[in-house]
Formats: sequence, structure tokens, C-alpha cells
Amino acid sequence: GKVFNNRNDALNECIRLTRCQGVTRERTNRFRLNTGKVAEPSKKATCWIKGPGSVNVGGATWEVNIDQFSTHRLDKIDFKDRRIALKTCKKNKKCKGVVKTDEGVCYL
Repeated sequence: GKVFNNRNDALNECIRLTRCQGVTRERTNRFRLNTGKVAEPSKKATCWIKGPGSVNVGGATWEVNIDQFSTHRLDKIDFKDRRIALKTCKKNKKCKGVVKTDEGVCYL
């Protein structure tokens, strides 16, 4: 599929194209349009699929598949308290969210 260097451009293009069913972040600054709606497990990718969900971009709602995540981190700081991680993220314009690991550690 077509490739973009940021998520919002890819999601907005996907909204425009009826064949597009979602977007996959393959690595930092590489987002690919998809025609399928099935997500497969991956520790190196994140995907957004058209449909009910929690991310709204360009007038559409996207399902975020929490079983697929990126290992990319904004920094090397670990947080034991999720609320502190969320407050720190809110103050940093580069932060797009907080990841909580199976061990209970959070990072930006």
C-alpha cells in the first residue's frame, strides 16, 4: 500500500479512499495503508482499523489494537505510577501516549 511519514496523513488518506480499511505503523515515520481488516500480532508494529474505537482523526474513529505495539520509546525513563507517566506525556508535545508493560512499568 501507499506509505506516509506520519500517522495523521495516513489516516486522513485512508478516510478518503474507500478501499482502505486501516493503517499500519511499520517503524518510526513509516505508515502503510491497508485493504484488510484483520490485525496480526507484532511487537514492532501498530495498526489502526476503520471502525469503533478510541482514536479520532479526521472525523473518523479508529480501533487501536493493543496487542500490537511499537517498541519505539520517546525516552529511556520508566514510570512506576501510570498517573505520573500520563501527566508527563501531557506536558511533552512529542508524546503520543503511554505504554504499560506486562510488568506494570509505564513509558512514553
